[in-house]
Amino acid sequence: MKNAQLAFTALLLLWSAATLSSPLVQQWRGTGVDADKVFCKYGDGQTVVVSGNQNCPLSN
Repeated sequence: MKNAQLAFTALLLLWSAATLSSPLVQQWRGTGVDADKVFCKYGDGQTVVVSGNQNCPLSN
């Protein structure tokens, strides 16, 4: 039983660390002239433009 508790605690810590370390990404499609572009804004303020039907990369 103690091993199960330790495994659960380790899993919870790893999950929360992975969640907090992932960058926050806002993604939106352009309009008008920029309708074929996808804009990606990361947690550090940098905005990246991706062309076509691609998703934002997880890191900038």
